[in-house]
Amino acid sequence: NKLAIQAIEMQAEKERNIIVKEIEFLKNQFNSEITFNFLNHCYDEVKCVSQETAETIKIFIRILNYSLKNPANKTVLIEKEIDCIEDYILIQKFLDKSVTVNFLQKQFKSEFYSIKIFPRVLITFVENAFKHGDLYSVQNPINIKLFRLVDCIENEVTNEKLQIHYVFGIER
Repeated sequence: NKLAIQAIEMQAEKERNIIVKEIEFLKNQFNSEITFNFLNHCYDEVKCVSQETAETIKIFIRILNYSLKNPANKTVLIEKEIDCIEDYILIQKFLDKSVTVNFLQKQFKSEFYSIKIFPRVLITFVENAFKHGDLYSVQNPINIKLFRLVDCIENEVTNEKLQIHYVFGIER
């Protein structure tokens, strides 16, 4: 049994190494400088025609920059994650004006913004609510609630199909 467990562990480690190498390969293939230069060029060209579209490109640049510049294993200020959520909602509303979403933030004081979390933790739940929900339901809009409790943060994302409730502790 011990040898079988070691063989399984070795196989799992090999698979993890392959996945890490594949991710690194993909990162190396993606040239973020050219992407951002291109998007900035698009922004400059479009702003004369449609200021709203240009601003949406700028918002998309911020989301992309946040995703690329913040590795998953390093923490960011929760304020940055909240900014990303707000930008994501703005993009969704730009794509379709009839999207119904409520984003409620309670007890956000300056000390709350100094809390650090791993990037894209909260936004992932929001993306799922948009992906798996009726974006136009006035009776059941997408609701995003973020609360600071004494020693934890509570996040709730709901729509007519899903309810995600997530609580995570705060280091003191």
